[in-house]
Amino acid sequence: MAAEPRFRPRRFAHSNLFITDVLRSTEFYGRIVGLEEVFQEPDISAGFLGNGNTHHDVSVTQVSDESLIGREGQVLVPEEFGRRPDLFHIAFEMENEAELVAAHARAVEYGVTIIMTVDHSFAKSVYLLDAERNMLEFTSDSVHDWRATYREFEGKLVTGPWTPGERRPETERYYSPDPEIRRIEDAAVHSRRTTHAVLGCRDLERQLAFYREVGGLETAVHSESCRIAVLRGTAADYSIVLFQALGDQEPGYHHMAFEVSPADFDGDIRRLERSGIAIESRLDHPAKKAVLLRDPDGHGIEFYAPLGKPPVSLPENELRQFWLAPA
Repeated sequence: MAAEPRFRPRRFAHSNLFITDVLRSTEFYGRIVGLEEVFQEPDISAGFLGNGNTHHDVSVTQVSDESLIGREGQVLVPEEFGRRPDLFHIAFEMENEAELVAAHARAVEYGVTIIMTVDHSFAKSVYLLDAERNMLEFTSDSVHDWRATYREFEGKLVTGPWTPGERRPETERYYSPDPEIRRIEDAAVHSRRTTHAVLGCRDLERQLAFYREVGGLETAVHSESCRIAVLRGTAADYSIVLFQALGDQEPGYHHMAFEVSPADFDGDIRRLERSGIAIESRLDHPAKKAVLLRDPDGHGIEFYAPLGKPPVSLPENELRQFWLAPA
């Protein structure tokens, strides 16, 4: 690998999850997580949800035995993929299209296998697999008013083919520095934003090298003794947590984390408990309070309130608990 990484994203953007019932999942992420359904693609049974920080914080795609096809014949999900609830992909936001196109060229030059490149109408994206075959998306926004784009494509397929560099890439930054946040008052939890995803690894050091060299993420925390690493983008304190799967822990997607205001946290958790959702585990640390639960298909969700600067080092069990919420 050359010294310059293939990609260099700003932040973690969203998780896209394979689920068994798109209506059930969109209802859950609205009623429990506090996200607004902002768009549907009925032809591929997919839904997009967010609270306004960006065009979506979570997307859900219903499992299928058939390939999922977008605009102009673009294959979105191959026939052998997405047959059971699991991670579809996790996404990282780039600064602009020009940086995405340059990163794609570096990746191709150095032999990174690209799965697909697409135009989502509101964003351009490059998809590839990490060292353990988790799907990653590197994306850059294409429009300022993504809500208008969603209205334009209402009931239609939004994603089609894109060839990076075919046209001069834009250098404008389309992400909003001051987004319109919409709060769902009757939701159990009032999530402010999603901040990071957590992945279990078969080989932590191999994955860590991939996310540094190909992903271009910087190390915020790395404990060889605790077998855990926290990586950040250029505009985020942390974007992804990697941990060595030990004992009965499964490698792969573990959970995504939503930040909650410290002032809201206790009341939100009381509402969550009254809603009948089982809380799998809790954390009460000087730097954060957190709970871990599962969505209807078993995908992990962490709600946390930041109370101080995250620790760089702790005893093994405490550091893993802090970042795994705890597992």
